[in-house]
Amino acid sequence: MVSRVGAAPPADAVDFSLGALLGLCFVVIAVAVYLLADAFFTPRSDITHRIEEHRPRGRGGGAGAGGRAGGLLGALLELSGRVVRASGRTEKIAARLDEAGWALAPHEWGLLRGVACLLVIVGLWLATGSLPVALLLGLALPLGVARAVLGGARDRRVQAFADQLPDALAMIAGSLRSGFTVSQSLERLGAQETQPLGVEMARALAQTKIGVSVEDALDQVADRMDCPDLRWVVMTIRIQREVGGNLADVIETTMETMRERSRLRRHIRALSAEGRLSAQVLIALPILLAAGLLIFRADYLAPMLESPLGVLLLVFGAGSVAVGWFWISRMIRIEA
Repeated sequence: MVSRVGAAPPADAVDFSLGALLGLCFVVIAVAVYLLADAFFTPRSDITHRIEEHRPRGRGGGAGAGGRAGGLLGALLELSGRVVRASGRTEKIAARLDEAGWALAPHEWGLLRGVACLLVIVGLWLATGSLPVALLLGLALPLGVARAVLGGARDRRVQAFADQLPDALAMIAGSLRSGFTVSQSLERLGAQETQPLGVEMARALAQTKIGVSVEDALDQVADRMDCPDLRWVVMTIRIQREVGGNLADVIETTMETMRERSRLRRHIRALSAEGRLSAQVLIALPILLAAGLLIFRADYLAPMLESPLGVLLLVFGAGSVAVGWFWISRMIRIEA
């Protein structure tokens, strides 16, 4: 009588494991949808919105989690808050989220990244059948994409602020010529619906009302928005306070300089668009090709992962790609 070695598992066991994975995916998707909806679409009262605009988001990583949700979601948020606090990056993550203009706390952002990693790991595991490959790509890809998305949102907001600043300075100069003070000019800017300049000026105005000087409040806005042009304006205001002079004329001159620099920067960016696109394609091509082989033809790439020589060649290739990216990025990088 011949025994069956390596027989396939019963169909009931396969169905149960697949159903458990699908159920887990449904739970984590529900958690992600709840967090996103609560962060971006939940209506808030004017008082709550005004308080949260000026409250530091780096604290309360876990305390606020249980208050916003209970049950399983509250426990997950509490666990995420503990992990974020243990990493020691709570303040840094809160600053990045604040700069991007996202209404998410650090522990909520951490939970969203964890949910994305879990979904990708489960999906790759079902697609490839290889748990090590799923763990490797399932941790690297979502975290890299999340970092890129957050950085892109932050860069777009900073760029939008820089583009709106010359018009804001023109309004400030006009207000000064009409007899208003700098604080009153900021109040006019803060009352506008322009994003993100209106929100940032409203925050600066709120700081001036609790004893912070106008120069220090604008300095904090310049640091938060990484705007050297605004630092020049603050320096101009400080000098004018000390030695006197026509502040409106100085601000108008600074405004014209900013507009000329912005026009030159856009012109250079248009001229270097082809080089930047070529760099992105050349860097992404080997990475996407390797990922595709791991997903669809893992057996074809297996010798590279199993033999010492193959691993050495992969490390050398990754290092070469990194050097190429650094070299190309420096070639197409032009300071305006």
